[in-house]
Amino acid sequence: YAMLAYTIYGITEFLSNQTAYQRIYATNSTKTAKFSLIVTGVLTVLWGILAPVAGMAIRALNPDLIPDEALSWFLGSRTSSVICMAFLACVMMATMSTADSCLNSLSVNVSFDIYKNMLNPKADDKKLLNAGRIVSLLFGLISMYWALQGGSLVNFFNYSVKWMF
Repeated sequence: YAMLAYTIYGITEFLSNQTAYQRIYATNSTKTAKFSLIVTGVLTVLWGILAPVAGMAIRALNPDLIPDEALSWFLGSRTSSVICMAFLACVMMATMSTADSCLNSLSVNVSFDIYKNMLNPKADDKKLLNAGRIVSLLFGLISMYWALQGGSLVNFFNYSVKWMF
């Protein structure tokens, strides 16, 4: 059941990543769309193989690890501090990029699709901008609250620091 759950999670996680599909839908040629679909499919399969293989290799190195600490333990104890910090910086950059893209998409969708189309069809650009700002602020605060409740990213950084020092 665990493999089925991970497969479903992986597929839905990847399908929610708008960056991969944005290039396919925004293309102006069939050749580029076909190439993008093939590359996206290959990368999806490779990522689906890489993550469990890396996890099994780390588990073989230290079978007593708590699963949530595996990657952090590997980076902190088996790589240099520079590589570990660079990886942590990349994780933070990817997280911030994803978060701001999600907030931007959410504010645009809510302000246009809900506010303008359903609540206030005569809203001008200034009102739409303010609605988008309110939505961004509201969901940004909710997201910060959830993250500070012990989300996996916070734990990842805690585990990394624990194993480095």
